Amino acid sequence: MPGIEGGFTIKPISLLFDLAIAAHMMNEVGNYEMGCYMSALFFLSPKLAQHEKEEAYESLKTDLTKMGAEESPEKYLKLSADGVYAIVEYYSEKALYHFSKKDIDQYDHYVQRSVAIRTLIYDSRDIIHARKYTRELISMGIYDARVKFFEIERDRHFPIESIKDATRDAGSWLDDPNKLRLADVVSSVLLNMPNQGLCCLELGCHAGALLELIKRKAENQRTEIAFIGIEPDLMAVQAGKKLFPHLDIRSGNHEILASERNRLPDRISVFVLSSILLLCSPSVVVDILSFARDNVDTIVIMDDIANINGEYAVFRRKYILHPFVKLLQKYKFKDISLACAREPNAAITGIIVAENNNLG
Repeated sequence: MPGIEGGFTIKPISLLFDLAIAAHMMNEVGNYEMGCYMSALFFLSPKLAQHEKEEAYESLKTDLTKMGAEESPEKYLKLSADGVYAIVEYYSEKALYHFSKKDIDQYDHYVQRSVAIRTLIYDSRDIIHARKYTRELISMGIYDARVKFFEIERDRHFPIESIKDATRDAGSWLDDPNKLRLADVVSSVLLNMPNQGLCCLELGCHAGALLELIKRKAENQRTEIAFIGIEPDLMAVQAGKKLFPHLDIRSGNHEILASERNRLPDRISVFVLSSILLLCSPSVVVDILSFARDNVDTIVIMDDIANINGEYAVFRRKYILHPFVKLLQKYKFKDISLACAREPNAAITGIIVAENNNLG
């Protein structure tokens, strides 16, 4: 459909019928947002019979209720009449408003709806439903089994197939709005640190594009900063060494933090975790934060932060969302502050900065 990413072709002769079928299909896959939009287009057709219009209105009303939407059917119809981008812009404004009020649940609600309406087949379940699902898993005693399944699916969905792919990704990430936003945040933290001999460590650095961006932003004012990246994928490490030879990119995963601690600086000024924790099981996150508690001055996390105020790590789509406030406080981090992602999406919604309260 024109104006929708990943759209499909609808023959004009059967437009109304196809819209009705598409709305039903979106309900089947849990994309109530797109179902709403299809119902709204159906309703707004000038050739629609009155009984069909009533059915479309009731379908729209039902789907809005399922999503816990604040908008009335009339409000949604008005937005739909102006096109899908009008709806996306409205959601973006609402998301930013709720973020400014630190209402992360409502912020997440609008971010996910924005993503869902850009994608035909998409689970637009928000964090409230994800938490409910997780509580059900815990009550049934199968939470750990769900974690294992998550790990299997993660390894299947996120392979790096070649050095060429790693090089291509690194090049694109140098212009990625969210990476640029994170680089701004990290460089600002580094430049406000009084210590000499600063070190910026990134776990899961891929080929080092983010470290390169941070270096570029900080090097005009501070030249003594060491930039170290740790990456488990050997092909990405090889690509990074060729692309950014001035960075210290090492092969390894989170286990290297403990096993080769003597190969790292005595103190890490800033520890960066960019879109990595949403792919880590809770036990791995515990290991990472245990290291941070004893060795890191400031931790900076870019992730899906929708579950930041939660009690448990929850499952949503291909990712696992962690209760960051609870975890950071447990591992002695304080002064937790938030920054909004430049372009919130299904995997990246915000940036967390927290200072270590354990180190003198």
